[in-house]
Amino acid sequence: MPDAAIECLDLAKSFGRRSSALQGVSFAVARASVCALLGHNGAGKTTTINILSTLLRPTAGSATVAGFDVVRQSAEVRASIGVTGQYAALDELLTGRENLTLF
Repeated sequence: MPDAAIECLDLAKSFGRRSSALQGVSFAVARASVCALLGHNGAGKTTTINILSTLLRPTAGSATVAGFDVVRQSAEVRASIGVTGQYAALDELLTGRENLTLF
């Protein structure tokens, strides 16, 4: 998809020889759209997000975020996204502004 915000083509990730977390994942998300990544436990959602946010390198395939390749242009990808995990790592004793300053 030309001008996609996110694009994955035949993405795969293996951990060792026997553990395949992703295999043949392909999708595109249009700019200025809203999407959800849904699936059962162990379906590869977190692995996909970790690849798209450059925390993991794919074993095969390719992915782009904002037009930047997640492997070759990881700094540009990181500069163009914001990611938060399932559990926010906030200090409950600090104000919102203090938490933002801390992180």
